[in-house]
Amino acid sequence: MDGYCSRRGFLMGTVAVGVAALSPVALAQPAAALATAPASTLRRSTFTPLLGASFKMAHGRVTVPVTLTSIADLPEAPAGDQGRFSLRFLAAGRLPLPQDSYSFTNAKLSVTLFVVPVGPPSTSQPYLAVINNR
Repeated sequence: MDGYCSRRGFLMGTVAVGVAALSPVALAQPAAALATAPASTLRRSTFTPLLGASFKMAHGRVTVPVTLTSIADLPEAPAGDQGRFSLRFLAAGRLPLPQDSYSFTNAKLSVTLFVVPVGPPSTSQPYLAVINNR
């Protein structure tokens, strides 16, 4: 089928574009100050120590503070699978931003993820990213 792009291919391309877009930022800072994550580091063990950490979720001129609130198994993946899991971020007091690729940055990690707002709008907005390196 012409023009077909698998979800994995799309996510890998999105990460590559995000890493390329962030490269000038990373080069302008000391190497120890910011680690830009290549696709190979999209592993559960990369995010586990950051559970509860604050991130800046950014796209264009929009920047929203979020917190990594949970890491969960995907339905068909073995429990604790390093390459197949979901991340849930929470933004307090925000109307939902549209599903899109956003850069997530904090002092220890910078990565681009495709996220989807989940649940009805309320006093806080959860966003879900699915990592499926299968």
